[in-house]
Parts: sequence; structure tokens; C-alpha cells
Amino acid sequence: MPIQRIIFLFLILNTGNFYAQKIGINTDGSTPGMMLDIKTSPLSTNDGIRINNSNPGNGDAIINFQNAGITTWTIGFDDDDNDALKIENGGSLTNNSSLKIETNGQIGINTNSPNVRLHINSNSGEDVFRLEANSITKFLMESNGKISIGSGNSPDDQVDIIGNVQIDQGYLKVGNPTATSTRKYAVQEFYWNGNVQATNNQPNFVTQNIGTFTIPNNIPVGTIIRVDKLVWEVDATHNDGNEDKEIDVRIGSAPWYGYFENVQDGPIAIDWHYVKDFGTAGYTFTGSQNIQFRAMDDDYYGSDYLNVLNMHVTVYYSYNIPLQAGDISSEGRIYANSNSDVGDLAEYFETSDTEEGLIIALIPGQNNKYASTSIAYDPNMIGVISANPSVVLNSPMTGPPVALAGRVKVLVKSGQPLIKSGDFLTSSKGGKAIIAKKAGPTIGFAVENQKEGSDKVEIIVQPGRYYVPATELTQNKEVTEKENEETTKKTDPNKRLGKFQTIDGKLIIVTKKN
Repeated sequence: MPIQRIIFLFLILNTGNFYAQKIGINTDGSTPGMMLDIKTSPLSTNDGIRINNSNPGNGDAIINFQNAGITTWTIGFDDDDNDALKIENGGSLTNNSSLKIETNGQIGINTNSPNVRLHINSNSGEDVFRLEANSITKFLMESNGKISIGSGNSPDDQVDIIGNVQIDQGYLKVGNPTATSTRKYAVQEFYWNGNVQATNNQPNFVTQNIGTFTIPNNIPVGTIIRVDKLVWEVDATHNDGNEDKEIDVRIGSAPWYGYFENVQDGPIAIDWHYVKDFGTAGYTFTGSQNIQFRAMDDDYYGSDYLNVLNMHVTVYYSYNIPLQAGDISSEGRIYANSNSDVGDLAEYFETSDTEEGLIIALIPGQNNKYASTSIAYDPNMIGVISANPSVVLNSPMTGPPVALAGRVKVLVKSGQPLIKSGDFLTSSKGGKAIIAKKAGPTIGFAVENQKEGSDKVEIIVQPGRYYVPATELTQNKEVTEKENEETTKKTDPNKRLGKFQTIDGKLIIVTKKN
């Protein structure tokens, strides 16, 4: 810029009363488009406007906006508040700014003390936060802290979600469950057959490994396993029963647990059963453990042996496992299908039959194969195909949901009397229900009266067995005895003469006098 222009600009700025419509800086002679129009140099990376507070501690560097001479907004950094950048409705920067950005990057809206990356404080009665997509609210947080997701409607609960929810690689805790982990219980069994002879003098033992306790793959590495109960059974022989003998079992490096005995003289057979219940104070470990037994025969003479022939060991154990992905832990009840009048617990079963209401049974001799019943009083009935189960177990890819418990509608075979509430029902060919008339397997009992023209009736699914009531048996017996008596009178001429009596096992006819 020529020196004359610099001097001229200096003079007019010093007059204090310079009036101009538009001023351009570095605009290359083009007409300024605003009251102050600044064009940065194409060769510079830091051109712009700088406001410098040359007296730190005694003032703020600000830009002030006015409307008709009245200050409305101020923006700048607050020298008294750790140089935080603020936007405030007023003529100066205070602790009541609308927006505050601290030098550490934390942002406060309507708060002067942000303690997270974005801290929003709403006034009483104001919604805290709202997100919209195409002018449609997708997220709303009200002043009472309630949140609506997927809708702009006022939430009914603390979190109200309109739409589907998916939790990936995590679990769901409802309420305040008493534990963040669950205690699980399991069993491992070990069998050994052979012939171990104890031939050494006390206190020496013969030791035999019979198996390895392995940690199942579904248990996280490092989980503490606790032995709750140890049970073992052994078959053995002893040539001389009145000598001391002992058989013990242990897991890992735990103590030995077993019997020491001295009984009658001569050969004996040993069939020992041992139970050790540890409660909550059992042996603990985190890795695989050997299962062993030991045998001892005191006073060995000639062919006098203790022979251990077979051993069966059962280890009852437990472990704590944290909630896993997909787990749901609830402090209270779980309500399923709560708007329905009828509900049942079902499981998906592999069957080609899919009609709702059919009775399903296991196909004997096949692994997990099922079909609608093909005989009356089918002993392998498991449940009824459900139309609207409340809770369903395992994968829906397996087959239709079969109700195992609860209330469900079952198909009824035609041509029989209408079913009444309380009637026990069993199967028939074709998978339809019939009234149980004799002792045998049942699928459950009716909880409503069958309506005329309806091919279904509501039942409680309760696979079991029907027994003819005692009163009905007594009535049947009386009817049968009466019928037999009438038949005898007609066919046996002796019966017409009198009554039968039995004395000392002999049949005596008491004749009537004419």
C-alpha cells in the first residue's frame, strides 16, 4: 500500500468522527460488500482479524453487538475466567453466559461449570435436549429427565423407545439385581475298571489315576471352581477282612476322603459308598485336576491282598460367572404377552406338523424327532402347538412353538360329546384331543366348556396320567355286581332256590322254604 494511503488512513482514523458507508481492506479495488469487507491474502495462511488484550488481568477481548444502540450480545474471552470463550446475552462477560468453551475443550450450555465434553443445563420447565431428522424428533430429553427415543411424544417412563432395540455383545440389567454374577452348578462323573492290588504295609498306599477334571469351554479362563460334594462308590475284595484296609479318593491336591475298616476274619467283598458334602467350604481350583484313588492293606502275608476292581466318582461343583452377552438379570418379575388373556411357555420343536392346536409327541427310537400323535393315549406326548406363546425357548429355525405349560387351545376330535371344564384330555390318531375315559397318559385338562360347532377348547397343558376316580370305580363295581346277580338268577337254577354262603372255603346253598 502506498505511503500516502497509509498516512491518509491514519489521519482519518485519528479524527474519531470518521463516517463511511463501506470500507474494504485488501479488496483489490473492488467495491466492499459490507460495512467492513476484508479479503485475506492468497499467499498467507494466517490472515484475519486479531483482537489482542494487551493488559492481561484488567480486561476482556470482546466483540459487542448492539441493536439501536442497545447491547444485545457479547462474544469474547473472559480474562477473569481462565480465558474461557463465552457468548453472552448482555454487554459484558460474566458467569451467566449462554455458551462457554473452556481452554481444555469442555463446553457448557447454560452452565458456567462444565465438567464433561458437553454439559447442558436447562432451566426449570425447559426440555433439555432434542434431536430431529427431517424436522421429525428422534430424541427428546424433558426437564424431568425422562427420555423419548424414536418419537417426539412425551415419554411415559424414564426411557420410552418407539422402535426396535438391539444390544450387541452386552447384557441387560433391570432394576437393581442383587448380584452381577450368577452361581452355576454342574456335575462331572468318572468311571474306572481294572484291578489294583494293595500289597504294601501301612502307611504305604497304592495310587491310581482314574480321570481328569477338565474345565468346560463355556467357563471363562481363570474362573474359580469349587467342589461342593464328592461321592464315590467302589467294588473290591479282601482276602483277610479283619486286617486294616483303607480306600480314599481325592481331586487335585485336596485331602483324601474315604474309609478305614477292620471287620470279620476271612475273605470279604467290599461295596463301599462314600459321600462328602463340603457345603460352601469345598476345595477350589482354576485349572484341570487329576482324580485319584489310593488303597492300603495292612499286614501283608502270602497271598493276602486288597483288590480294587472298579471305581465310580461323582464331583458336584459350582462356580460364579459374570453376566454374559445376551443375559438378562432382573430384580423383579418379567411379564410376557401381558395384554393377552391366554399365555403359555413354549419351545420350538423339530416337527413337520405346524397346525396350531395339534398334540405333539416324541417319535420313539429317534433322536429329537417329533410328530402329531398317531395313537390314543400316546405315552410320549410333550405339548400342543401354540398360536401365541408368551415365552418361547431356543431358535425359531427349529420348528413350530410347542406349548409345554400354561393355557393353550387344542384341536378336538369330532364325533364325541362336548368337552366340559375339568375333563381330562388325551391324544388320538391325527393329533387331536379326546376325553380320557380310562387310566392312561393325558395332555392336560379343559378349563372351559367346548362351544357347539367349535373344534377347539382351552386347556391347561399338564402332561400326566389319568386315573379313574374311586367314586366312579365304586359305582361301576356296584353296577357290575347287580348286573351279574340278575344274570345269575336268569341262568343258574340253583340261584332261584336261595343264596350262596361260603363256610371254610366250601360253597353252601341255603334253600328257600316253599
